[in-house]
Amino acid sequence: MTFGQKLAAAAGRFFRFLKEHLGLVIAVVVAAALIAAGAILLSAYLRRPSSEPEDTSGSGVPSDTAAPPDTSLSVTSLDGSSDIPGTLPSGVTDTALSEPTETTVPVPTDIPLTLLRMDAIEVRETTDDGILLVGGTIEVPVFSNNDEDPAIARINESLAAYCENLRRAAVKKIRPVAENDLRSDSPNIPFAYNVTATVTISSDTSVSIFFKAKTYTGGENSSVYGYGVAYNVETGDQYTLEDVFGDRLSEASALILGRVKAAADGSPDDYYPDRDGLVDFYGLADRWYFSEDGFTVFYVPYELAGFEAGILTFTVPYGDLNSVIRFNPAYLSAQ
Repeated sequence: MTFGQKLAAAAGRFFRFLKEHLGLVIAVVVAAALIAAGAILLSAYLRRPSSEPEDTSGSGVPSDTAAPPDTSLSVTSLDGSSDIPGTLPSGVTDTALSEPTETTVPVPTDIPLTLLRMDAIEVRETTDDGILLVGGTIEVPVFSNNDEDPAIARINESLAAYCENLRRAAVKKIRPVAENDLRSDSPNIPFAYNVTATVTISSDTSVSIFFKAKTYTGGENSSVYGYGVAYNVETGDQYTLEDVFGDRLSEASALILGRVKAAADGSPDDYYPDRDGLVDFYGLADRWYFSEDGFTVFYVPYELAGFEAGILTFTVPYGDLNSVIRFNPAYLSAQ
């Protein structure tokens, strides 16, 4: 049998097999096609990019999805830089992550007492026929807070009364002089009396104000005076030196006045020769206020130096007064 005859015979047997087993052949072909398609789909699935990661947190939010920033944390640095939500300034640790230690320093954040406005008391003294003898204004700080604490109302009432007393005392002293000058046809009438107010500190424990008064009754210069007051913002009471230093007042006075003398001795040409005796003579009463940097003592012209020196201030840091001061006016009170 030739090769062509053999090939024809084999083809005949193949076609007879297909005719007799057509269903089986179709089933095998379909199965093979399904297996190939499944393999292709599985390969594509394994190679696809992950757009929705599996949630492993149990919260319904994909574990690697960025959450919104936490704006509940707002810390103000001690150097007065602005608040940055969700961040901490350099050198400040997050005390929520660790137990506070004895050396932890409270960081001022929100001040509960804010200056609402600056009112003014008018100074206006006239003769019976309307000639102005003394004129001017006295600034009166008015404070507020979110809770409208009754203690704040007490502070406002006290400051208003304090400033009214300044007006009465000035008028009592200046008006007779003005009336006398008016009778002598002095060109200095009317006299002037003006007081400006500066809030020197406002913290959780304290608010302090410095008043600068100027009286002009003629001549080249005005007379300059200073007044300092401080209040307990929790009670509304005005602080006294005894409130600040308690039974350590004598020790505190010696320490603070000693610092004043040392500072003056450092530049003796700027002060009167008997400056040390004058510092002891004036003491601390009625010439102090709280500032952000420390306990401040002030002297008006002609007390320790001439008029050109202006109001002299000497500040002792609160840290240097740890052994004698009862609280730190610059920090938050214990919460």
